[in-house]
Amino acid sequence: MNNMFICICTYKRPEALQRLLASLRNITLINQKNIGILIVDNDPDGSSKNIVEKIDSVIYFIETERGISSARNRCISEAKKLSAEWIIFLDDDEIATETWLESLLYTQLEFNARIVCGPVITNLPSHLSIYRSFMTRSRHANGTKIYYFGAGNLLVNMGVFEEVGGFSLDYSFSGGEDTHFSARCQKMGIDAIWSDNAIIYEPIDLKRANDDWIIKRALNSSIIIGRVEKELFKHKVMRRFIIGSVLIILGILMFPVEVIANRLHMHKTQLTLRKQRNSGLGMVLGTLGIKKAFY
Repeated sequence: MNNMFICICTYKRPEALQRLLASLRNITLINQKNIGILIVDNDPDGSSKNIVEKIDSVIYFIETERGISSARNRCISEAKKLSAEWIIFLDDDEIATETWLESLLYTQLEFNARIVCGPVITNLPSHLSIYRSFMTRSRHANGTKIYYFGAGNLLVNMGVFEEVGGFSLDYSFSGGEDTHFSARCQKMGIDAIWSDNAIIYEPIDLKRANDDWIIKRALNSSIIIGRVEKELFKHKVMRRFIIGSVLIILGILMFPVEVIANRLHMHKTQLTLRKQRNSGLGMVLGTLGIKKAFY
């Protein structure tokens, strides 16, 4: 591969960005001349500029148009100006493992894939381990086709953006811009391939390790799926609405079990039932065109 850029969007998290850049320095492949690092800072004040200025190999831009979609699209446009053939998206709060890039590129070659995505593993301290299953993303066998993917560990051929376009501004503040992008790729018949050994770690913000954040995330994530399918896959909307309705009904019927679980301090059972009910509610709201949770 020639002319590849690791693209990182950041917003007021200079310490996390510094940690990510430090982990990238341990990856020997990045020292090759055809792989660069491109950072788009979505803070108009350039809060990460001082960190980036200390690293010669990093190209830095400030994107004043707020929103993650604007920042991601700026990455694409700047990489295109630099004649990039490939982009790898990482989030600024992640940590790369030493074999991450090698595994990602090996999978691309093995399957001749235009899109490759890999796991983002949540790091939680032991006293919060009860939340691990709720905050851990699914993993798959190497080579599995993925239909909805995130942009936290994502390799994309630049030609895909020419065919599909960039990230939708309609999802810039509600989240789900990557889900929407993946659905458009799916609709165009462009397969995304899973690279299970291309591991990225995400040290979790401890403010997220609580019941309220998890059930709200379940609600918003399901709203996004419902919205995306309403827009792009009309034939799936009724099925999604029915699934959501069934989950809501089951959640109501299981409410006595939830009460008992609370009294018996069965925290995980209680949270699972709440999350399931909110997932169903989100699916229904999304198919009705609601853009974001109302609480």
